[in-house]
Amino acid sequence: MNIATNLYTVRKVQILNTTVLGQAVQVRATPSTYTWTYGDGERLTTTNTGGAYPDLSLGHTYQQPGKYAVGLATTFTGEYSVAGGPWQPVDGTATVNSPQRDLTVLQARSQLTSQ
Repeated sequence: MNIATNLYTVRKVQILNTTVLGQAVQVRATPSTYTWTYGDGERLTTTNTGGAYPDLSLGHTYQQPGKYAVGLATTFTGEYSVAGGPWQPVDGTATVNSPQRDLTVLQARSQLTSQ
């Protein structure tokens, strides 16, 4: 408690290949926003991916010890290309939920001792 838990993700563009009516089609899905749910009723929607320590830009401080289910939903924008042609925008967005992860928050107490 009182120490931020560092959370982050890696931004990765996805290229999906398929065939439609005999034509090669590529779909490019680009992450646009990330919604973190911390399991304690708090959430954050951001365009920031955060980063490994010491980057604590997405750090979250829990107020009570316990087990929390942390979730991440990534919203993607899309584009498509037919037969190697120019990229065209896809209307709307798609949101993908990553599996939740359990996080155990502990409480430690400092104590002065004489040696």
